[in-house]
Amino acid sequence: MSKQGYSASDIVFLLGAGATVDAGMPTIKGLTERLIERFERCQDKEFIAIYELLAKADSLVESNYEKFFEYTELIKRASSIEDIFCIRMPDYLIRTINNPFSTDVIRTLMNNILRTCQKDVKPEYLSYLQDFLPENGRLKVFTLNYDLCVETACKNKGVLVTTGFNHEWNPLLFYGNEKGINLYKLHGSLLWFYDDNWTIQELSELPENKNPEIVLGPGSKMQADDPFLTLFYEFSRAVQEAKICIVVGYGYQDAHVNTVLERSKVDIIDVNLKHADILNKTNKQAILITSTACNCTRILRIMPTSLTAKNSGLPVT
Repeated sequence: MSKQGYSASDIVFLLGAGATVDAGMPTIKGLTERLIERFERCQDKEFIAIYELLAKADSLVESNYEKFFEYTELIKRASSIEDIFCIRMPDYLIRTINNPFSTDVIRTLMNNILRTCQKDVKPEYLSYLQDFLPENGRLKVFTLNYDLCVETACKNKGVLVTTGFNHEWNPLLFYGNEKGINLYKLHGSLLWFYDDNWTIQELSELPENKNPEIVLGPGSKMQADDPFLTLFYEFSRAVQEAKICIVVGYGYQDAHVNTVLERSKVDIIDVNLKHADILNKTNKQAILITSTACNCTRILRIMPTSLTAKNSGLPVT
């Protein structure tokens, strides 16, 4: 990257669910559909009843499970559901939402979905991130995904990746000098567990009776604590310092992330033409890699050339 005139702090990546679809992971909508299927098969019919009521109040719940979790968190904190929705929810459903056991059941359903999806992934194309490694310092990649696609792909190619864990949480690992990738998992990981302290497990040794610590929707209390607080601080600082943020597979549905992007001076490279209107509203310089076959594999292959063109003043198409 130094040949292109960029230093380690100049370029950051932001990955959303779409970045791992080529590997076999589902989209946000796909995950939502699988969660609904689990609700329908669940003996406790309260879960599907809650979903149907929330979907009636906001159609986005049908395609984005994060909205479902966001609203259930709001209901837990609200004095009255009418403060949030123009619908009435039966008291027994509100009691279900407020029951910690119900929360554990739903998180277990989601965990099982994610673990099942992870078994058959083919994430090799994500190793192309190594083409962006700076000569000095470490490439910063921020992801909203829980899966292990980036870690697996890079490990198989001998690329060093740190997530801030050795066995326990240690954010000082992000400041190492060894060439590689800092992977900041803003919403947690399938491998992260908390029991008095934060630990990371091997994929082959995941406990069957415990759920990983992942953020399933905005407003989660976990986001106010470490490691999530530190990870988001690192994201905010990195975007403020960077010249370019390469966005892959992110749908701009996270208000906290959007606020950081909007308040920064960073140029955004997005590969999805559907996001042109969103980016234009921010008054930022946005480069849209136009292609009818813009999957993540192709993006990571052509992007270094596109960055060279941008740095030399050539048009990017």
